[in-house]
Amino acid sequence: MALALVPSPSTCNNLGIILSAIPSPSTATMVPSLQGGHQAAQAPMGSALAMQYYTHGLTLDSRHPHLYTNLGSLLKDLGYLAEAVRMYEQAVKYNETFDVALANLGNAIKDMGRVQDSIQWYLKAVRASPNFVEAVCGLANAMAGVCDWRARDGLYTEIAVRWRGAALANDDVAKQIFHVMSRGRRPTAHEYAGKLRQMIGYASALSPRETDGVDKRRGWMNRVVEIVDQQLSDGRAWARSLLLTEPTDGVGIARPTSALIWFLDGLCRLLPQATLAPASPLTRFLHSALTLVREVSDFGAEALPANTARSWAYLARQVRNEGGWAMRLVERAMIVLQRQWYWDVQQRKSSALDALTNPHNSVYQRPALPTGMVAPLVPT
Repeated sequence: MALALVPSPSTCNNLGIILSAIPSPSTATMVPSLQGGHQAAQAPMGSALAMQYYTHGLTLDSRHPHLYTNLGSLLKDLGYLAEAVRMYEQAVKYNETFDVALANLGNAIKDMGRVQDSIQWYLKAVRASPNFVEAVCGLANAMAGVCDWRARDGLYTEIAVRWRGAALANDDVAKQIFHVMSRGRRPTAHEYAGKLRQMIGYASALSPRETDGVDKRRGWMNRVVEIVDQQLSDGRAWARSLLLTEPTDGVGIARPTSALIWFLDGLCRLLPQATLAPASPLTRFLHSALTLVREVSDFGAEALPANTARSWAYLARQVRNEGGWAMRLVERAMIVLQRQWYWDVQQRKSSALDALTNPHNSVYQRPALPTGMVAPLVPT
C-alpha cells in the first residue's frame, strides 16, 4: 500500500528484505546477467519476488547503494557470485564508505578464490567502520590466507620485521641491539628489558603509529581476539535474570523465578520418568531439579534447610549462564526425545506412530525455551 501511494526505492528495499527471508518453493525468475539484461533462473518464490522489488527500486533510483547491496546478497545466496560482485561494485561506486557493501564485496571476491584481491575491500571497510566485526574478521582471515603478516600481531611483529630488515641493511643501531639479543648466550632479564625498550622506540620512530588503520600495539589478530571475547561476554549475559533473581542487597542466595519453574516443568512433561524406555540421566536430573526448585520457591524469604541450601547452591551455579544453560538442556532433551520415539516405535505405541503424520501436535516435539528469552545475536 505504501509503495502504491508513494513509489519509493527505500520501500522497495524493505519489501525485498522481508520477502527474501520467506521460505517458499522454487519458481522461475529472471536475474541480472553480466552481458547486460537478464537471464532465466530458478529461485524460491520469496527470493523471486524480492528480486523484482529490488529491480523496480533501482528503476526509481539507479544510485541507491542499499538496493545494490541487498540485490548482490540475494544473487550470492542463489549462487551467482560474479553477478553479486557487480552489484556490490555498483553499491561502493555510489557510496565509497558503505561498510556493509565493502565487506560483502570482499567476501564475494574471496569466495571466488581471489583472496589477495579481497584484502583491499576489507581494508576500506575497516577504515570506514573500525569496529565492524565482519570486516575485521574477514580481513584477518584473508591476510592470513595469503601469508600477509602486516600488522597481524601489533607492535611486536613490527619490531621483528624492522629488526631483521634493518640488520640486513647494515643499520648500526639495529646491529647493536641485535648483537645483544641474538648472540650465543641467553640475555639476562635486565639486558632483555633494556634492549627491548630500545627496539620499541627504534621501530616506532621508523613507522607511523598506525598500520592500515589499526593501532600497532594491538594488531589484526588481537582485534579478532577482542571481538571473540566480547561475543563470549555477551553470551554469558544472554537471558540474565530470567531464570534467577539475585538478592537486592547483595547478601544471600539467588532465587528461582517462575520462568525457571515453567521451563523445567515443560521439560519434565516431555520426558516423564515412567516410560517404556529406560530413564536417562537427563530425565532423572530434570525431575530432581524441578522438585528442588519448587521447594526453594516455597520457602520464600525464609532460611532454607542446610541440605536444601547446599543442593540449591550447586544447581544455581550451573544456571549462572542462564541462556546457554537453557539452550543446552533443550538440545540434550531433543536427543532423549528422539531415543524415546525410536523405542516407542519398536513397541508400536500409538503416540509414536501418530507423530509421523502429525509431528506438530506430538509428544516428541522440540521443547520450548523459557518465556521471554529472545534470540541472541548471531556471532561472526
